[in-house]
Amino acid sequence: MVEPEDPTIINVVGRHQERENQDLQGEYHMIGMVHGRPAYRKPGTRTVIRYWPVADRWLIDREGVQESDVCNAYAEQGGARHPAVEELVWRVWETQHRQHIRDPEFLVTAAPASIQVLGRASGKENWALNGEYK
Repeated sequence: MVEPEDPTIINVVGRHQERENQDLQGEYHMIGMVHGRPAYRKPGTRTVIRYWPVADRWLIDREGVQESDVCNAYAEQGGARHPAVEELVWRVWETQHRQHIRDPEFLVTAAPASIQVLGRASGKENWALNGEYK
């Protein structure tokens, strides 16, 4: 059952553009529940973030929702109700190492991808704060 604290949209950020699997970054939308936890899909792709209870992990999987532990990135669940818990440590697959490698910059968050500040009249103190922040 979806809980009120389960975010409907989450963002994957922080993977360096030159690294393998950087395209996992982006916005994901909740698609329902899998194994009692919310699952998310990146629009226009099959890529999902889902819970895998056998290993008690959150997985990012390009193949969609499936009954498998094969994934492109994972984080030990650590009691997290959803994957957008910023304390989770993500490991991302790197072919050259033939394993998932910890990436401390990789983050799944419920924070919006951008915010917009409005309201200060031009020329007033701090008016330059107006704008979009990503």
